[in-house]
Amino acid sequence: MDNEQENNENKVKTKRIKLKRGRRGHKPTEQSRKTVMNAVGMGLNKKSVARVMGIDPRTLRKLYATELETGVDLANLTVIKALYKMASSGNNVIASIFWAKAMAGWQDTQKTVHEGLPEKISVTFALKAPDNGPIIEAPPVVDLIEQK
Repeated sequence: MDNEQENNENKVKTKRIKLKRGRRGHKPTEQSRKTVMNAVGMGLNKKSVARVMGIDPRTLRKLYATELETGVDLANLTVIKALYKMASSGNNVIASIFWAKAMAGWQDTQKTVHEGLPEKISVTFALKAPDNGPIIEAPPVVDLIEQK
């Protein structure tokens, strides 16, 4: 009985060791770090980036934490540098105007005022009065609206 019990315990230990083994560990490279940073900067979520990289999302968060945090900021920096270069060259008027409004706080001084409806509208009708009944005067529609 004791040998049988020891054999069962050895089998259990062997199974546990086999269960703990997984795939070979993922090792980040300079190229994989750039890929993660670019993917995050372009708007991919962590789950999609992990799928593209072929790794578990937990592994992605563990090994690429810096890239996940800074990817969007570096993408924004790249775009802002390009916009600044276009705006400061003097050759791109639209970029210059956008920069002046968004970054320097400039505003358009000319305001467009739309004409609305006049304050009062009077409408009259020329109706023939009935031959055998009293004439009823109805209040103007505008007055009814103003009373509400």
